[in-house]
Order: sequence, then structure tokens, then C-alpha cells
Amino acid sequence: MSNYLIIDWISTGHRIDYLNEIDQYLIKKNKKAILFFPKTKIKKYKKIEKKFFKFNYHFTNSVFNKVIKKFFILQKISQYVKKDTKIIFLHLDSSFLSIIIFKIFNYFKNYRISGILMRPEIHYLKYFNIKVNIKKRIMYALKHFFIKILLKLKVKVYSLDYKYSEYTNNRVKYLEDFVPIEKTSKILPVFTPKNWINSKNRILLFGYLDSRKGIFELMKCLYKINPKKTNILFVGKVEQSVLKYLKITKRKYKNFNFIDKYIELNDLSSLVYNADKIYAAYINFSGVSNVFNWAKTLNKKIIVSNYGVMAFEAKKYKKSIIINKLNVNNLVKAIEEKNIPRNLKKFLIINNKPKNNFSKKLLEN
Repeated sequence: MSNYLIIDWISTGHRIDYLNEIDQYLIKKNKKAILFFPKTKIKKYKKIEKKFFKFNYHFTNSVFNKVIKKFFILQKISQYVKKDTKIIFLHLDSSFLSIIIFKIFNYFKNYRISGILMRPEIHYLKYFNIKVNIKKRIMYALKHFFIKILLKLKVKVYSLDYKYSEYTNNRVKYLEDFVPIEKTSKILPVFTPKNWINSKNRILLFGYLDSRKGIFELMKCLYKINPKKTNILFVGKVEQSVLKYLKITKRKYKNFNFIDKYIELNDLSSLVYNADKIYAAYINFSGVSNVFNWAKTLNKKIIVSNYGVMAFEAKKYKKSIIINKLNVNNLVKAIEEKNIPRNLKKFLIINNKPKNNFSKKLLEN
């Protein structure tokens, strides 16, 4: 019998790291879990049994269609729920209404349900002076309303944002995010561009590469940056609408490279460890990115916009370079700021307390 039933509608990005960590925890505790997820490529786990949804998770833009389809998926999944099974949603934001309906119809009535809230948002207006239009304000308020209903229905809600936990008087529990590595290496992956390796000032942007990451703003700086001193590298899966511009820029500038693919953790950790500065000056990004945790964990300078939660956290981290206005002059100044000496060890062991506590808190509390 499985101790946990894990539900995820996408199973991509950082949630793959969560599943890896949960699997390691289950091995130590000799417990089992069943993971329900759509038909996407995903690694084999030792203690997590994988089960595909009976049909692909492909929804129209209609909220009604999404809720109804999820309801029927959950109805089929409910046959695997036993008396002592704990149900965990890795992305609670996309499951509010389906869970509420399930509770009303007495499905999962007496079972423990918890989930991770990725983007709570309403507290941004109070703590971070974020300016949003009326439509977004309504969406923020509606999401917060659903969260309050879930709490009344005894669903345990976790947030990766401690300020939202504070906003709810700790009714929503804070779950600290983590960098999914225990050690890293000075040895760079074989695909690393030579001109980035040889550069005196290595700038790295990583993750899913789309326009909101400040890509175009950064590329506009290239004509002002000395190619003999500075090299910029983008790493991660590139959004199709951005790809052609990156190709044109790469042909035009010798101090720019990009790698359009998902990077394995060991390779990514090595790139971050060898970088001089991490670029995270995102456009109107209200939340916080785990890129910031990577920079802090590996003691790197990080360039961020003076906006939202990221700026709030950056002001507490001495190696942050905060840009008040994203323009060419400010970006060039940030990029060319003096670096921390590279005195890198061949191997670095990381004391990763948040990583060690993540699964225990999510699964056992």
C-alpha cells in the first residue's frame, strides 16, 4: 500500500526537483508513493510508482473545461486513496475549484490533503507596493478567497513565500524552497562555449528563456560591452518567439552565446559555480525565483530589477546588484561591476538545510 498519493498536472521545471527529493526521502523512510501526472518524459523513481492520466492533460482556455476535466481525473484517481493515504498537490494553484468540489461531494472527505501554493500574489499589494490593474486585483482576491475556503475544508496549504504565510497569520505554512544539489564542481560541462570559459567576466542567465526574463534588454547592451572582458551565456529551453532573435544576436556578437536545451543539475550547478554574475533582472516579475536561491547558495553576485519580492530579498543579500530602471546604461554598469575573486575549489560541498527539511515538512506534517 502507498503512503502518499502525489498529483501534478504538468511535472516539469522545478517540480521535477521536488519529486527527486521526495523520492530520496521515501527511500530513507522505506515508504512508497503513487504519482499521477500527464504523459510527459520523466525519470524512473525507486519509491514513487508512476501512473499516467487516462487521457492527455490538454485543456482549452475555458476555466469551466479545465475544472470539469480535473474533477473527472480526480474521480478516477480516488480509487487509489486508502484510509491512511496522504494526498499531495505539487501545484495547488491549478486545483482550487476541483478540490473544493470534491470536498463538497464528499470525495476525499476524511483524508489528509495538502499542497504547494506557487503564486499567492494578493500580499504583493500590501508588502511590495506592486501596481496592477483592476483585473489582476480581482484575480488576486479570488485566489485568496479560494485559499481561505480550502483552509476551512482542512486542506493544509504550504507557500514558498514566507511573506504570504505572514499575511495569513501563519494559517498557510511556509515551505522553504531549496537548491537541489549537495555538491558542485569547478569542472565545466563539455558544451560550455570556450569564449565564456576564457572571459574575465562571465554572465549567466539560466532557466526557461522567454521575454519576461529581460532577455531583450540584456541583448541591447552587447554593443557597449567589451567582448575581450565580458561574455554572456543564456542556458535553458528557449521560447520559440525568442529563438530567432537569439540566433541573430549570436551571429552578430562574439561575446554572446546561448544553449537551447534543458540542462542536467550537475552541469547547471557547475555553470553557476563558475559564473561571476547571475542575471535575473526580470520584467515586472512580482514573485521570487529559485535562481535567487542558487546565487545565494553558491555565493554569487546577482543582477535584479528593483521590483517585487525579488528586490525585497535582494536588499538583504549583500552581493545583489539592484537596478532601479532597466536601460542600457544601468545594465552595462551592473554587468561591469567589480567581481568577487574566483578562488574556486575543485569540488564544493553544500550544506543544504532547506533541501533536507523540504520533504519531511511536506510529507509528515
